[in-house]
Amino acid sequence: MSHVPVETRELAYQTWRECGQNLSETHRKMNGELGYVISRQTLHEWKTKYDWEGRAARAEAEEKHLAEATSDQSLLLTLLKQKKKYEEYFDSLELGKVDNQAVYGYNSILKMILDIRSKSAKVIADDVAKDVKRGGLSDEAAEEIRKKILGVAN
Repeated sequence: MSHVPVETRELAYQTWRECGQNLSETHRKMNGELGYVISRQTLHEWKTKYDWEGRAARAEAEEKHLAEATSDQSLLLTLLKQKKKYEEYFDSLELGKVDNQAVYGYNSILKMILDIRSKSAKVIADDVAKDVKRGGLSDEAAEEIRKKILGVAN
């Protein structure tokens, strides 16, 4: 194939991912259901030339990262609401009265909030360190930035 529109290659890549990264299934779907005429050899060449496997791995890692971040943020919001309810409850208790079960639950929520925030800080620090390393700094310099500026140890 001499000149194939970028959109066709992109559709082939997306189809390949949808087909579980299976070239035979991609070929079948592209040539059947989608109405293109593309050889299996051409699909293989595109897969190699345009590093579909590497691209898919990066996309999957990013999708996982976004899903985890969304999940963590949703959980954090729920925990913060529950923390506020506990604090309102504690404020409503008569002076000197202690509810040990409530204190235990409140402490558990605080620990979970700190754990999520710590995990988020580590993820941000890892991303910054990767960017710094791409910029040409050494592993030692990246680690120093993690510790001294971001306050996160490896």
